[in-house]
Amino acid sequence: SLVGDLEDENTLMNSTELMTFYAGTRINQWRFGLYHSFRLQAESLYPADLVELIWYGNGRYIGEELSIAPGGFYNAWNQFGAHVAYDFGKLQVGVNINRNFSASYGQSESGDIGIFTDPDFYEITVNNTHQVVSSSFFSYEDDYTVEVEENSWLQWAFAQNGGWSLDLGMNWQINDKLSVHGFLRDLGSITYDENLERYAGQGEFVYQGTQLEDGLLDEGIDYDVNLDTIITELDYQEVQAPSEKEVSLHATYGIGADYLMNEKNRFSLILSQYHSSFQDQSFEILHLGWHGRLLKWMWLNANYSYKFERHNIGLGLTLAPGPFQFMLYTDN
Repeated sequence: SLVGDLEDENTLMNSTELMTFYAGTRINQWRFGLYHSFRLQAESLYPADLVELIWYGNGRYIGEELSIAPGGFYNAWNQFGAHVAYDFGKLQVGVNINRNFSASYGQSESGDIGIFTDPDFYEITVNNTHQVVSSSFFSYEDDYTVEVEENSWLQWAFAQNGGWSLDLGMNWQINDKLSVHGFLRDLGSITYDENLERYAGQGEFVYQGTQLEDGLLDEGIDYDVNLDTIITELDYQEVQAPSEKEVSLHATYGIGADYLMNEKNRFSLILSQYHSSFQDQSFEILHLGWHGRLLKWMWLNANYSYKFERHNIGLGLTLAPGPFQFMLYTDN
């Protein structure tokens, strides 16, 4: 049922930020800060044909043309940033300026992988024009053998590939109960001009199968050799890489509001878009939240979100009976 419920095209996304350090101060209406974060943005695109071919084999697809090329994007970097904000009273504005050092990068590019099984002779035709590009992420050491590169901490922290990005934010306190805010994150790019490699498929290949009568009457069938032949033809080979490649970060931007109904009830709303530079597509996100104080030491939270064409409901309970705080949350 998992295979049957797949869409024609499926997506997995991951966006991770781990802040390791922050130091800030306030001078009158000004705020200043310095920080460091480990950042990761990754996406995986896979067609249903690929999963079904792996699961069922090609027997049920005789006479059909399958397109099975996966897509992938991986960008990991270190972010060193400086923060400044100004308080105008009811309006606060802030900006982050970030210097990014790329740790590793990989991305699928143009091309496709097509597989066709002839209904009469069962010949398998593979046309692999798929291409991938990488920098300090992985490499091909031998035939169809991927070697994931190991980087030291210094290589991760001060990689030769780098770029700049900008974050903007504002908050407007309209009255005692209502405030609105807007934000823009990860507006920028990283330029790769060191350790850049590109790999490409080897075009069209026709596998004619095994001559059964020769194998039965002579020395038998060497299935391993035939399997190796197919895998080798599906393999990639290194081709000329570009001198440099500029990769835009996946930006997020949106607006939100907080409404304090009374001392026991607060509501929040966020409307935002996550833009994938890899897919050149934006994904809308809606988030609604309620925060209620049931007792002096007990809070209940409920939220609803809609993102990437999926619905989600979450509940949370916070207890603070003294110097300790206990939290219980569930999601999905």
